[in-house]
Amino acid sequence: MALSADRLVTTKQLNLVDGQVLDLRLAASKTIYKGGLTCVLASSGLIQPCGSGTVTTEHFAGIALEQKTSGASDDIKCKILINAQFEHAVPSVAVASLGALVYATADNVLTLTPGSNLIVGRILKVYSTTTTICLIQAGAFMHSLTGGIA
Repeated sequence: MALSADRLVTTKQLNLVDGQVLDLRLAASKTIYKGGLTCVLASSGLIQPCGSGTVTTEHFAGIALEQKTSGASDDIKCKILINAQFEHAVPSVAVASLGALVYATADNVLTLTPGSNLIVGRILKVYSTTTTICLIQAGAFMHSLTGGIA
């Protein structure tokens, strides 16, 4: 189920890369909520909530740091966190899940199941069978957008 309001996300910037905040433009007629997982459309470089497209049409961008809504032709930008750790629920995780890839199925849902889901990053720490610390790994598309910093 997609977000319908902002949510609190506990994040930690990595000392190694200091994390980064990018201002990215929203796709037309989209609402991104603070704390939501966002994706970049491969065809345009615009962002939208994860789960709006498919793994062939979007790439994981990062976590929204603010709520933004775009109109049909607005030039609205949203601050997105990349290269950081964040706490998030992931069902059925265990210590054996350390280092496993984690995928987004919606703008607020992570899973260990690849399928047609988007790679978000890797599990760095397991707090319980439902709560983890994940490392954001922006996709190759983000790598080209940020000049190789992602």
